Amino acid sequence: SISVTITNNTMWANEVAMAHSNTEGAAGTGYVMPGMEGQKTSAIKVAEYRAVEKYDTNRKSGSVTVIAGAAVIKVDGNNIDSKDILLKIANAIDYKVVKSVLGEKKINMPQIHRLKQNTKL
Repeated sequence: SISVTITNNTMWANEVAMAHSNTEGAAGTGYVMPGMEGQKTSAIKVAEYRAVEKYDTNRKSGSVTVIAGAAVIKVDGNNIDSKDILLKIANAIDYKVVKSVLGEKKINMPQIHRLKQNTKL
């Protein structure tokens, strides 16, 4: 199953920011969180927007989360053979339309800056 959620959920935005600030997770190189050996997380770009991609080969599930203006778009998939379908759906979204509805203003994420300062990644 696949679902697409459009929100202003800053927790999901934090996830994207953390992936892009992590030197191991920069620009698609990917990293594995301790205890999550089947799940790979990568900082990526979808269209021109910062995103994070997660895929768990053991569970055959994953997500692509994109920040576009004031919106966070999350594509989730369960029982999927690869992350490719998630990327295809994420790339098919018209982010300009999403931004025209939810606004161009970026999500106010002061907690991300605090998180970066207080967390060793």
